[in-house]
Amino acid sequence: MELKKKQFLMSTGQSLETISHFLGLNLSSYIGRLYSLVLILLFSFLSQISWRSVCTEHCEKHLTIKFMAIARFFLSTFFVLTTLSISIFHPKQFAFLREEIFIIDSIFESYGAKFSDEDIFFTKYIQDIATAIITLFVIMENAYDIITNNSFQLICFFLHDWYFLLYELVMSGLFAHYINDIYLRFRKLNKIAIKYSRENLSISCIGFSTNSNSFNKCDSTVIIKIRLLQHIHHELYILATKTNTNFGLQLLIDSVLSLNNIIFLLYDMYRDMEKDNNNTGMLIIPIIFVSFYALRFLYISYVCQRLRNKFRQTAIILHNGFLENKSSRAEVIHFSLQLIHENLIFTALGLYEINIPLICSIAGAAVTYLVMFIQLDTIKFAIANNNGTTK
Repeated sequence: MELKKKQFLMSTGQSLETISHFLGLNLSSYIGRLYSLVLILLFSFLSQISWRSVCTEHCEKHLTIKFMAIARFFLSTFFVLTTLSISIFHPKQFAFLREEIFIIDSIFESYGAKFSDEDIFFTKYIQDIATAIITLFVIMENAYDIITNNSFQLICFFLHDWYFLLYELVMSGLFAHYINDIYLRFRKLNKIAIKYSRENLSISCIGFSTNSNSFNKCDSTVIIKIRLLQHIHHELYILATKTNTNFGLQLLIDSVLSLNNIIFLLYDMYRDMEKDNNNTGMLIIPIIFVSFYALRFLYISYVCQRLRNKFRQTAIILHNGFLENKSSRAEVIHFSLQLIHENLIFTALGLYEINIPLICSIAGAAVTYLVMFIQLDTIKFAIANNNGTTK
């Protein structure tokens, strides 16, 4: 059993799963849960000290910036504390569903389906490399700020900020890895379905020249293959919905934080440019973080949309390859009813869908709020000038 597990791909997110153990996630032992509880207490202490730094840093700034900075602080704290609390009471909620996927992998392996290095290179290595680069960049930036400021409150604030960002990267990375793993299996399933459909067409042609016994054997073989595809498709659908449900709250908070941070950074850049047009170097780091939040959520939406497209492609293969065979038409109709009932949709706790159109909605919302804040600044500046001239 262990040999088979090593021969076939289980998950592309093993490295992030290992890192998640150090963050107090996916630990089912009593010692692991105690470690998660210690991390909750430590992060609560950092949050309490950091709150004073947030107040002193943004109290004198514009009301809009102050509101978004406070919202970001509370949402990031809530994100980490809820994630750790869930891991204590449900330690396997953010773990890869290995037992369920191993049954599916065993069926795939019996048909000779294997993943090549090219299949898993992007999902296993490129994503982890990008996560490591972003983490190192944040560490260097926070280390520079800690050295230059030399304040205990700021040290706690930067540790709080870095710790949250690491959690955010690991959680979104784990979700993307799990979705990519299911996508790879759906792709293999569709390849097997195409192979079966071609065999079905050849069987249909040969069947006219053979006797009834062999024809019945061919029909039963086709029906067994369709039922096998139907079973694997159903199990993969359950895996995808379970993964979405397990990460639903984190996806909701993450999307709200991404929108808030993008607006906050862009608006802060606008105010800095108003004060000093010549100092463009100070805009480099905000632009990097805006790109990070936008591209990260774009990637999450992309992997969800890609898996849904691959899920729906099975119906096209099924009807093009098997519907012409009268003996298997009943199985095809039954499979089609299953596909209609099991409509795979990724949501953020059921409030809205996570797909490519969501990126357009977030971009539109960010631009709308940014323009609104700039207009409010312009009106406020005009009122202040009028009051100054009347005096």
